Amino acid sequence: MAKHNIRYSVYGILDDSGKLVIGDKGLSESGIYIADHPGEGATQANYTGVEAAGEQKYANGQVKRVAYGKPNIQLALTMLDMDFAVKQKIKGWVSDGKGGWTQHLPKPHIAILTMADGFDGTDIVEALANTEVIEPNSNNATDTTTSADDNDELTVQAKEPLDKTKFVDPLDKTKNLPYKIWSSSDSKYDYNEILKEVFPGYQAVGGDSSTPSQSEA
Repeated sequence: MAKHNIRYSVYGILDDSGKLVIGDKGLSESGIYIADHPGEGATQANYTGVEAAGEQKYANGQVKRVAYGKPNIQLALTMLDMDFAVKQKIKGWVSDGKGGWTQHLPKPHIAILTMADGFDGTDIVEALANTEVIEPNSNNATDTTTSADDNDELTVQAKEPLDKTKFVDPLDKTKNLPYKIWSSSDSKYDYNEILKEVFPGYQAVGGDSSTPSQSEA
């Protein structure tokens, strides 16, 4: 199903075991941050490298086998705006307690979910189980008769899930994959269960978790 209109994006910091970090060390009381506040939201969320063409193997003058390597998935995010502290946290930058933030390595584990609209009116959810986030550039220009905006542009690199019970290949349960997609056209679709899979340990705080809520931010 073709899709349009990114509705919102959701972020969470994971610990080394793949569990959602909540409270001050996380992004909110519930652990997740929905970037959908006044003036805030995604303008683009482009997943690349989800699949790549296989390598054809020849024998007897014919293609006898096609070999597939591991996917190299990246997500290019453009945000109209994003909460400053949240953006620094998902990049792994740390506060000096005086208003300054600096890069700190290693990067934190970040789980990310995006929601878009299917042209048939369904929800299309895409998610990465474990990523690292960078902001490669910071551009500044002078305002003239138009505003010289520098929107937040983040590059996200996907890795395999930390929690090996998540993002499992249903036909080969020994494999965990970095990317997963859902459609509400499926009779078994359950957005609350999706949140729990993408953000292991997630529990709703202060309201309905199936839609963006100020209480989740």
